[in-house]
Amino acid sequence: MSHIDFMDDTNTVMRHKFLKEWNDERDTLVYPPSAGRYSVYTGADIIIQFAFMVDAYYLIQQDSFASFSYDTSLVHHEKRDEVLHGVEAIATSKIHFDQIPPLELCIDRIANVTVFNDTYEFDISEVNDCFKLNFTEDEVEQIHNDSWALEAVLRKRGITFKPEDALIISKAELRFKLRTIHFSPVSTDQRPECYLIAVRFVLLSKSRRFYCFKLNFTEDEVEQIHNDSWALEAVLRKRGITFKPEDALIISKAELRFKLRTIHFSPVSTDQRPECYLIAVSITFDNSRHTGQVYIYLSTVISYVNLCNGRVLQGGSIAADTIIIGVIDVLVLLMCLASLILCCRALVRAHLLKMTAADYFEFVLKQKLTLSDRLEFLNLWYVMIVINDICIVLGTVCKISIEFRDFDNDLFTTTGILLGMGALLVYVGVLRYFCFFSKYNVLILTMKKSLPNILRFISCAAVLYTGFLIAGWVIIGPYSLKFRTLGKSSEALFSLLNGDDMFATFFTINDSNTTIKIFGTIYIYVFVSLFIYVVLSLFIAIIMDAYEIVKDRYDHGFKIERSALHEFANSANLHIFSTNDVHEEFSSRNLLRLGGIESVECFNVFAHFREWCQRRRDARLPYNSFTNPNLVIRTPPTTPITSPDQNNSQIRLPTNTVAV
Repeated sequence: MSHIDFMDDTNTVMRHKFLKEWNDERDTLVYPPSAGRYSVYTGADIIIQFAFMVDAYYLIQQDSFASFSYDTSLVHHEKRDEVLHGVEAIATSKIHFDQIPPLELCIDRIANVTVFNDTYEFDISEVNDCFKLNFTEDEVEQIHNDSWALEAVLRKRGITFKPEDALIISKAELRFKLRTIHFSPVSTDQRPECYLIAVRFVLLSKSRRFYCFKLNFTEDEVEQIHNDSWALEAVLRKRGITFKPEDALIISKAELRFKLRTIHFSPVSTDQRPECYLIAVSITFDNSRHTGQVYIYLSTVISYVNLCNGRVLQGGSIAADTIIIGVIDVLVLLMCLASLILCCRALVRAHLLKMTAADYFEFVLKQKLTLSDRLEFLNLWYVMIVINDICIVLGTVCKISIEFRDFDNDLFTTTGILLGMGALLVYVGVLRYFCFFSKYNVLILTMKKSLPNILRFISCAAVLYTGFLIAGWVIIGPYSLKFRTLGKSSEALFSLLNGDDMFATFFTINDSNTTIKIFGTIYIYVFVSLFIYVVLSLFIAIIMDAYEIVKDRYDHGFKIERSALHEFANSANLHIFSTNDVHEEFSSRNLLRLGGIESVECFNVFAHFREWCQRRRDARLPYNSFTNPNLVIRTPPTTPITSPDQNNSQIRLPTNTVAV
């Protein structure tokens, strides 16, 4: 099982474990969604949901058919030596209640709200409170037996969820961390993997005061909550935490946080070491809208723990797959570095040649090179190869770093992006070699010919598209899920542009407002008709026009574009390259000498090595490959070619011959 599959499955387990009445239908991503947003609607529902999370947290090692454990690094550091090490210990040992890390509850709220009969007073200064819910064992027992016991437990800690808190609390977030160890017998990596899961449950309701509580529940409190979910109400009330109806205007968000530990191990993997992970869990109750509907979110942050003590018996040998993959990584890295150096060398030399040619045209021929002529010296294929090599080199280094267990979510994402973009550019670069065959480079020539007209057309179409985008977002947004934000509106319009999901777009527009329903229907009809039947047709016509031009040139011959640089290149006589004199005149040491420039001296190693090999060979090299059909005899240059700067660059050309 890959890291991505394991993380996705772990997130699913966290939702089923800590969200009350979560079912498999909510795990399925369908559109339109088969069920509404997971929410609670009363203060009693908040207490029951909260109690369910507390009870599940304290029973995580008893009720889970998985190797979840608590992040004991947060508490009792002096007792760390008492904790057993190894895969078996993490998976099966039951730690003492005092060693269980407390839940963390963070509440975002505004300072105060006072509502009279006809007047109100809002103090909208932001407040963020975090509480460590250090429940006692008795409190946990009460919450286990009666969910309403949590209301009293939170009230003792100054936490309430009353109706009057609805306008005050914007979000409540419950956070904790778990650890787990993962081992997949069907994976190619035989090392167990340890994960740290940071879980966050968010209950959103816009308050601006932030409180955090450490919920250090006692063992009795956990037992009470386990037996009765309402016991959590009393447990929280003791800590000053309440969720009464009067809190609905005050509490905007409550967040419960905790951490768990887990271990990942795959016996059929090439790496037979366990991997330890820390799971930071955060459960947020979102009451920021203050509509009476409290949204609940669960998020997890899984981080790799470098220190994972333990051992795997009957293992330790390095598998052949590991060696092969390592050798391939090194070869790819070396080849990309060599390609990067050679392409950079070619680009730098092309730039120096452009500067030399520009000086020659300016001082000798008394004319300046145009921008198009200057771009003739820039090989965009080399530029793309440089970008491609950089992506693959960086991605390979990140991949090797991950293999050595320097695991990080951001690093994993960066590695995927770099290697993915590198692979894409590699296959795009393969198209370059089709240009050497006249019948296979139609795609490249068509794209090159149509690109200027396509850019002009897209500029006009983008203005029209933006108008429809903003209009749909502003008018239909409040009545359709697909136009709720500007980004979602753009995604919906682009889907319509390709003929996808049309009926669902009509269906999602709320028909409670007849005017909006009629306008939305007309809006979609006009957009689809205009962009599919007109804009896309013109777009295809531009490409077809370029294709017809390319095809006509194949049938009737190419017309070579003329410019000052092309005329200068075509003015040279076409020599017969079979004589020794011509071999000497067109040798690399006589055509162009840029070695005097110190900035590119490092790139001359390959050139010197190539010249040395040529001198060592007895047989003469065939120079027929140098023949260029474009170098047709026109008119020999009437002006002698001299170098503007004898110190930095030297050009030695044969009579009536130009080196390009």
